[in-house]
Amino acid sequence: MIRTLCMLAAAFALAFLPAGCTDDETPSLSLSVPEPTPEPDPGPVPDPTNDPDYESTDYSADGEVVVLQRASEGRGIDIV
Repeated sequence: MIRTLCMLAAAFALAFLPAGCTDDETPSLSLSVPEPTPEPDPGPVPDPTNDPDYESTDYSADGEVVVLQRASEGRGIDIV
């Protein structure tokens, strides 16, 4: 791994540093990375059930349940 790093450093020096420069003449490379702009807050997602005038007309799933957990001890409560 050290050999690879040395080879990369040598390739970088050959590609970007002019030949024959002294330490005083070596150009400096500076990269500026812009700060990421934060995403705007989309706000709350509209919930049709908050509307007092909303009434569902889709009764196709009426009575269907999914059991998530059954009581295993005593008279526990099933979670559906």
